[in-house]
This record gives sequence, structure tokens and C-alpha cells, in this order.
Amino acid sequence: MSNLKDVSWMGGVEFNPHLSIPKNKMMKTLRFKTNINCSNCLAKVTPFLDRKEGIHSWSVDTDNPDKILTVETEELEREDILKTIKRTGFEAEEI
Repeated sequence: MSNLKDVSWMGGVEFNPHLSIPKNKMMKTLRFKTNINCSNCLAKVTPFLDRKEGIHSWSVDTDNPDKILTVETEELEREDILKTIKRTGFEAEEI
């Protein structure tokens, strides 16, 4: 017997009402202005961002005057990234 009655489509994403969460989450891009401005700064934040559960990818554009940190994630919110960056001793603000 099929469980099709338990699964519906919500915004193009398969949704199980019993779990109340989408099975396929949407990837989102979060961008922040930072003071991460050199290779030593990158070396300091890399272990923290690499270990942060939920980050699929990240990069810092140190050539940009605003030193833009870009984070790809499905589940993290901007506050999660801001807290992580502040723990490393750097500053960040969402743009």
C-alpha cells in the first residue's frame, strides 16, 4: 500500500505533514560585510567555518573593499553565522 496520502507538494518541495518539515530544503546564500582582510585572517576563521554544521560552502572576497563573506546553507540563519564570526574575533554585518 502506498503512503501517497501522507505526502503532498508544497511550493514544488515534497512535504510530509507528519514531520512538518520539507524533505528537500532550499539552498540560500547569506552575505556579510566583514573585517576579514588578509590570508592570516582567513586562516583564523577557516577552521570555525569549515566545522560549522550546516555550511555547504563559504568564501571571502578580500579584494572587495567590504571583504564580503558569502555562505551557502540550507538550514542556518544569519545569526548563526554572525555568532561564529564573532567567536573568531572578527566583525560581520549582513548585507
